[in-house]
Amino acid sequence: MPQPLRILAAIALLAAILAWTARDRMNADGMSYIDMAVGALTHGPHRLVNGYWSPLYPALLATAFAITGAGPEARFAAAHGVNWLLVLGCLWAFRRMLRHGFPDTGLPAFSWMAMGWCLLYLITVAEVTPDMLTALCVLLAAGSACKLMRGGGPSSYAALGVLLAAGYYSKAVMFPGALLLIAILALFPLHPQHGRAGAAVALAAFALVAAPLVLLTSKHTGRLTFGETGSLNFAWYVNGVHPHSGWTGGGDSGQPEHPPRVLAAQPLVLEYAQPVPGTYPLWYAPSYWYKGVSPRISPVQLAKRLAANARWYAKLVFLEMGGLLAGLAALLWIARSNQSLRWPARSQLWMLLWPLSMLGLYALVNPENRLIGPYLALFWPAAFGLFRGGLPGLAERGILLAAILTVAPALVLRSAEEAASMARPDDFAVAARLRELGVRPGDRIAVVGRPFRAFYAHLAGAQVVAEVPEPSQLWTTGQPEILDRIRQTGVRAIVVPDKPASAPLPGCEPVRGTRDSFCIIAASR
Repeated sequence: MPQPLRILAAIALLAAILAWTARDRMNADGMSYIDMAVGALTHGPHRLVNGYWSPLYPALLATAFAITGAGPEARFAAAHGVNWLLVLGCLWAFRRMLRHGFPDTGLPAFSWMAMGWCLLYLITVAEVTPDMLTALCVLLAAGSACKLMRGGGPSSYAALGVLLAAGYYSKAVMFPGALLLIAILALFPLHPQHGRAGAAVALAAFALVAAPLVLLTSKHTGRLTFGETGSLNFAWYVNGVHPHSGWTGGGDSGQPEHPPRVLAAQPLVLEYAQPVPGTYPLWYAPSYWYKGVSPRISPVQLAKRLAANARWYAKLVFLEMGGLLAGLAALLWIARSNQSLRWPARSQLWMLLWPLSMLGLYALVNPENRLIGPYLALFWPAAFGLFRGGLPGLAERGILLAAILTVAPALVLRSAEEAASMARPDDFAVAARLRELGVRPGDRIAVVGRPFRAFYAHLAGAQVVAEVPEPSQLWTTGQPEILDRIRQTGVRAIVVPDKPASAPLPGCEPVRGTRDSFCIIAASR
């Protein structure tokens, strides 16, 4: 078996192991996507339309749930199985890109290793998010663009536009991302005979396929928009608006039209039983609860954010990608020394400019490993492939070693982290205790603390409808009055994830088998 194929098989196997060890884990975004998938199965596909979350990933989850018949306790594992299948799709799409973009030389082993690092370390299969699906769309679009460098007609450009639209259905950031790529292709055509006409065809196809989602999202939010993800993240990370959930107003960024209801001020108690569905309604539909926010461009705030993100990128590049960077630098130096260095042709520049422009787009708000992973999965192999030239065998082995120094420690660390968390999370024990206390599917519960990790509620079929965001205040105030106000919302139980041992809370019964000091108050009978 050729070396690249051995690396491909190793990536697929390691992805399967990581998905299996993380099968019972969940994250806040993943909970919302799973709620959308379940809602689509039980109430219809209109539940896939959400002002903040994109529809394609929950549609895939809904398909997996329907095929496997997964109930609440099996849905987390099914979602990780979907992630693993998406890894396989990314590897296939990468091979397709190589076949069309580098038909003569292909890409050597160090490019495959860079690809595996982006998929398994940056994006990961442990996180239930659409980023692996976005990576698949990015690589498929890249493969189509590579094929067009060798020729093709209007139908091929239309196919590129459709693939970019599929990326938009997977993640809203791909709407401006697709426009960036099409603009780059207009400036640097893929083929001399196509010129800007090909980019125009791709734009028309993208607009035609993306239009239904734009219309549905706009109808859902009540204003023309391709998605509220960018504006909300700008308000949170640049303007400093109260982030993620529980915004009740304040500051100069607008006033909420649909704030959660304040049951008490000291300590703050929020209630949001209506009208949004989902395990945690505040995170199921951020665009609803934050309607009224007005993101504003402040040069001072933006400069501070750009500086912070520049430091983050510098740490990523020089510390976490140091081996890949050293390998690329060595490749350029060796190729220049033996006069085999070939700068990319104009038709190849999109391979570098598009991912770099997407990194710049995220620099305006909040870059994270998993968010930029799809674009680095294109950048690093393209950079190695475009500048490779004719390398002597010793040099190629040296660059492979540099890639190994980046990839191997990161993947070993990722594997160790997943292995250390193989035990079932506390959510399953808490869900079992809630059922023992009489909580049934459809019942309401409250949480002392932020419910972003209240995955036990989904396992029990319950909905979180009230919270005490700052639980430390509860230990020094009138607890009976506050608990009575929470009980009046009709909750069946109040979950306290991490009660201090010294804090009195009458009637809070510990949940055996949990590591985080869970206790539950049976709030109503």
